[in-house]
Amino acid sequence: MFTKDSKFLQNIEEVSSLKGEIQRRRDAFLHESVKKTTLQEYIDEGWDLEKELLHKVKVKKSKPHDILFEDRVWALFARLGFSVLNKNRQFRIDHSKDPTIPGKQIDVFAADPDTVVLVECKSCEKKKTVAFSKEIGELAHIKEGVANTIKKGFTTKPKVAWIFATQNIILSKPDKARLDENCILHFHEDDIQYYERLADLLGVVARYQLLGKLFQNQTIPGLSYTTPAIKGKLAGFTTYSFSVEPEVLLKIGFVLHRTDSSAYDSYQRMVKKSRIKEIEEYINNGGFFPNSIIINFNTKKPLRFDEVKTCEHCSKSDLGILHLPNKYRSTFIIDGQHRLYGYGNTEWKSKNTIPVVAFENLPEKEQTRIFVDINHKQKSVSTNLLMSLMGEFHWGSDNADEAIGAIKTRLIDRLSNVVDSPLYRRIKVADEKGDERRCLTKNYISGQALNKTNFFGSTQKKKLIKTGYLWAGDYQATLEKSYEFLSSCFRFFEAELPEQWLRGSAEGGFITMNLGISSAIRVFDDLMEYLSKKESLDFGKLTGEDIASKVYPFLVPVIEFLKELSYEDIKKLRSHVGGSAVDIVLREFQNVINRQFEAFSPVGLTQWQKESTGIYNEKARKLGDEMQLRVREYIFDKLREKYGIKDDRWWAEGVPIDIQIRCSKERILQGEGPDHKYMLLLDYSAIIKHQKDILLNTFTMKDMKSASNEKKLNWFQQWNKIRQKYSHPEKGNVAEEDYSFLKDTKDWLFKVI
Repeated sequence: MFTKDSKFLQNIEEVSSLKGEIQRRRDAFLHESVKKTTLQEYIDEGWDLEKELLHKVKVKKSKPHDILFEDRVWALFARLGFSVLNKNRQFRIDHSKDPTIPGKQIDVFAADPDTVVLVECKSCEKKKTVAFSKEIGELAHIKEGVANTIKKGFTTKPKVAWIFATQNIILSKPDKARLDENCILHFHEDDIQYYERLADLLGVVARYQLLGKLFQNQTIPGLSYTTPAIKGKLAGFTTYSFSVEPEVLLKIGFVLHRTDSSAYDSYQRMVKKSRIKEIEEYINNGGFFPNSIIINFNTKKPLRFDEVKTCEHCSKSDLGILHLPNKYRSTFIIDGQHRLYGYGNTEWKSKNTIPVVAFENLPEKEQTRIFVDINHKQKSVSTNLLMSLMGEFHWGSDNADEAIGAIKTRLIDRLSNVVDSPLYRRIKVADEKGDERRCLTKNYISGQALNKTNFFGSTQKKKLIKTGYLWAGDYQATLEKSYEFLSSCFRFFEAELPEQWLRGSAEGGFITMNLGISSAIRVFDDLMEYLSKKESLDFGKLTGEDIASKVYPFLVPVIEFLKELSYEDIKKLRSHVGGSAVDIVLREFQNVINRQFEAFSPVGLTQWQKESTGIYNEKARKLGDEMQLRVREYIFDKLREKYGIKDDRWWAEGVPIDIQIRCSKERILQGEGPDHKYMLLLDYSAIIKHQKDILLNTFTMKDMKSASNEKKLNWFQQWNKIRQKYSHPEKGNVAEEDYSFLKDTKDWLFKVI
């Protein structure tokens, strides 16, 4: 990539070797290790103590705005996947043959074999208009000389682009015109943010979008690509079908007609980073996609297509060699972005080929229509339908994980589709619309219930290493036994709770909702574990119905619990949502069984019972009240010291105005004062942030000294969540770990204030 005789090579480095520098550049703070005797001098100059070492101390302070912006831009180019960057701020590059003329200092130098980008960064602390005629004139003067130096230093002939990046600066029209005249692009802070967000979404593939912006319609060095193709017509438009290496499309393609935040926000709703990552892993594991990516070639003249006339055929299509455009930003990716970007971060982008259907010079209106039709009107495969397909594709697979997954899927299907099942027509299939009766979903029952049981067995490296409670020798027999067991258990619930069973998700219903059914399945698993260990039952010798009959007596307390629930109780159970909802309801089921069968005590139940009595509520309230009073008095004393007590200046000038307004309103409503009587716990956190120069360091725990200001006060948020419990027990009881947190926090806090 580089020759050996260029001086500027001394101050560039491969990005893979710049991890430490990247970390420093992305840090919002400057850090220094200084002698302990000089600490006060640094503090007087605005540095904060970060960490005490044996012989020295580490101090830090926020970077000046200009360094912070330059580092932000440099770090962006590191994230965009350029091969090399300048390794420090001393990077210079010659622009004159006269050795006495010093090279030009460049803020950001980013290169790959085909391109070089040089960035000049300018920043102001507050937004204002600044004239840069001198600076722009200098860049215009040295551009050619710098380009010559770069070309001598490269074994290739890269394209060179200049960016004038600004923050909080309003450029005058003359300055903008000078930049345009000299082919220097202007990027303001919003442009930088746009590419940062694009990098968050696409990873290093976002580099191709930047290059498309910098070199739009310019020829890509070294790209001259031809491929066998079929030329045809679709709705009157010319199309080509062919295969191509993903890297070629990444170079010539673009995903947004506009490069701004609003375009990005719309695009982000359709393109998911997690999906790109999944596809990348799938490709790296040998996966591939046989369906075509859909694109449009935007060229000023028709593409060259060399028809092969020696091959006879009956089709209206033509066979030939297609010459792809070799210009940046010449190809709009209509559909298949996830697949294309999934290749972008892998070695397979230049080793595999992918099928493509390409339009030629579609009107932009037509491009937009097709894009919207594909990405909005066409529905993707639903999770429920996909699970059903996997139940077919993976049945009897040599991969035990896939095979067991197929059992779970077929089991849920059977519970929904077999007429004698208590859950007949209660589980939604594919894309059908649910109702109050048909409110169960496959992915919930599988993810929150079956996946967390030992019904089928344990796997390791895709092999079944231990069979589960319902294993019957092979996959088909296990499916039959599992269905028999679950349908028998649910039939027991149906018989004992007929009204609630029928309600589904209607008012007063619970057990035949996702949460109820999944919690029941989980307690079945607990009961089988108990029977296996305590009563030494050999489930392998029992039928599904036999196992269910052994479980029935333990389900009676659960059924009685559900019978006695009031509408308000049911409402409270139904209010639990998220990944922990089933765990919460499961504890209730375990608890009522334990009351009648004391030996039944799953792991964690005793601790849950202890905490659910609320024994820590009063202890936590006492601790919290003591802490809050101490924090209040300390903060108020510090504000009085700083602003004085005359006319309550400490309150008027030291407390954020929104807190003053709210407290004043509350005092008027309550009819008694003073205003500060109506402070809330999180108000103290807000005051500390507002008065960070006198308060923040005191209220920062030792191990959080190097954290951001926001994170330094996260313990207030945690405290407030616990306060809501001890102040409002209906929101939940204080757990032992909550109480321990308050106790430890008080011990630390009372030492510093």
